[in-house]
Amino acid sequence: MSSLVTAGFHHVTLVCRDARQTMRFYRDLLGLAMVKVTVNFDKTDTYHLYFGNETGAPGSLLTFFEWPQAMRGRYGVGGIHHVALGTRNDDTLLMWKRWLTDNGVRVTGPYDRGYFTSIYFTDPDRQVIEIATDGPGFQIDEPANALGRDLMIPPPSRFPEGRDEDAIRAKTWPEPITAPTDEMRLHGIHHVTGMTDDLDAAHEFYTRALGLNLVKMSLNQDDPDTKHYFWANYDGETWRTVRISRSLAGVRPHRKRGKGSGRPIMSPGGLPMTNSSAPGANISWALAMRSPRCAIGSTSRASICAPTTGCWSRLPPIHPALVSMRPSSDRRCSCLPGWRSGVTRFWLDCGRWYE
Repeated sequence: MSSLVTAGFHHVTLVCRDARQTMRFYRDLLGLAMVKVTVNFDKTDTYHLYFGNETGAPGSLLTFFEWPQAMRGRYGVGGIHHVALGTRNDDTLLMWKRWLTDNGVRVTGPYDRGYFTSIYFTDPDRQVIEIATDGPGFQIDEPANALGRDLMIPPPSRFPEGRDEDAIRAKTWPEPITAPTDEMRLHGIHHVTGMTDDLDAAHEFYTRALGLNLVKMSLNQDDPDTKHYFWANYDGETWRTVRISRSLAGVRPHRKRGKGSGRPIMSPGGLPMTNSSAPGANISWALAMRSPRCAIGSTSRASICAPTTGCWSRLPPIHPALVSMRPSSDRRCSCLPGWRSGVTRFWLDCGRWYE
């Protein structure tokens, strides 16, 4: 009997206060391509920016709603702790640390997480961003046919008490980096970590509703009192496919719920989708088809697309630093109230059926 399995992340949507500042950070500093400027289809008086690889492929995309007056989000159950982007190996990770540090970004790490190595920093709106290596993968402490079966306790050296923080701070690439190189290129969403107060309910949702597998049960290596579970569509060989759905770091039940609440998602041109939320977490998810990517309604990789000139007339003035093209799509939209700040949405790629 066939079952539906999501192929991985399609894109992640966040909220920013300043589109130009966000562009400078994600395009100019992190080297992501700016593949689309359009409007928020649920609140059409605000911009929606898309960053990803050169073709805007699913799994490479981070998108942003610009809400200048939005209140800051609050960490808690139903919220997202961080979004991780993937890099090739330990060398490219150290190159990223040197490049970011030399450009005034405060970076922590690299931390050996066992399954990968990571650095952490925040974007201009204080969203925690991680860059993580492709490997070595989940099979370093249990066989491929037994992933997620037992609780795996990390060695003491990975917990705060066993780390040499001075050595970690000092570890970086020895030479200055003048610009991100092709070798350093970030290849998309590595994983997303959220927070829940009910791991059992989360497990039921991710396995039965989304068809993902529990591939690791472990502990939060920064807070050993907290369990950390991983769900994924994971082939056991590569991270570069960006089909990793690592999600939901378990938190203690007394943690407060995150600020913000989701609303129904309309279907923008090119992204047929449906909505859901994880029980016990209230993290908003949607399923989106893989095609036709970001090329629809545009003649240029960095074009502006708005559903109607009426919607466009309610937007704030576009800044030349974003793009210079006018709207090219005549798709209509339904205007719904937008979300409050602090909510991150995730679109999963429902690409195919699996036996």
